[in-house]
Amino acid sequence: MKKISLLALALTISLVIYGISAGAQSQSQSHSHSQSTTTSGSNEGVAFKPSPAVKAKAASPQPGPNAQQKTKKDSIGEGKALITTRDSNNDFWVEQIDLSGKGQKSDAQMLWDNTDKILYTYADQAFTCKNGSMADGNILMAVYATGNTDKKPVGSGWWAASLDENECAMKTEGLYACKFDAKGNNTSCGIAELDEKTHELTIVEAKTTENR
Repeated sequence: MKKISLLALALTISLVIYGISAGAQSQSQSHSHSQSTTTSGSNEGVAFKPSPAVKAKAASPQPGPNAQQKTKKDSIGEGKALITTRDSNNDFWVEQIDLSGKGQKSDAQMLWDNTDKILYTYADQAFTCKNGSMADGNILMAVYATGNTDKKPVGSGWWAASLDENECAMKTEGLYACKFDAKGNNTSCGIAELDEKTHELTIVEAKTTENR
C-alpha cells in the first residue's frame, strides 16, 4: 500500500508540474501573439500631429492679413483627400501656416464650412514617416469648431495624408490618417477611407494609437 501511495503521489506531482509548465508556455505564446498584433505594421504611416496654429485658426476661421486667392467654394483637396461641402458659398483662401508645429510655414488652402462649422486645411507637405524616411504628399485636415453639426468636441478633428505605394511603407496607394482629440493628440490611426460628401473619416485598418 505504501508503494502504491508513493507512486500516486509522484504521479500527482508530475501532473501538477506539467500543468504549470503548459500554462506558462500558453501564456507566453499568448503574450507573444498579442505583442506581434500590437506592433504589426508599426512602421507603416506618417508621424504627424496638427499644430496649435491650425487649431487656433479654427477658433477664428477667417483669412489672415496676408491671405491670397480669396473666393467662395464648396470643395477642397483632391483625389482620395477631397471634401465636398453642402454649401458652395463657403469662404476659401490660401495662406501660410505652420501645419506641424515645427516652426516651418507652408502655403495651405483653407475652407471654412460655415454650415457644418468645420475648418478644412489642405497642403502639399513633406512628411516624416514612422520608419524614419521622408516622403512628399498631400494632407487634408478637419478641425471641428464651436457649434459644429456633428457635435464633436471643439478643437478635435482628423488629418489624412495621401501617399503613393511604398511611401512610408504603404503597401498600396491610399490614405494614412489619424483622429485627434481637443488637445491635438492623435487617438486612433491607420489606413483610412474618407467620404467626400458626409465628411466621415473611417479607420479601416488600425495600426497604432499614438500621442506624438
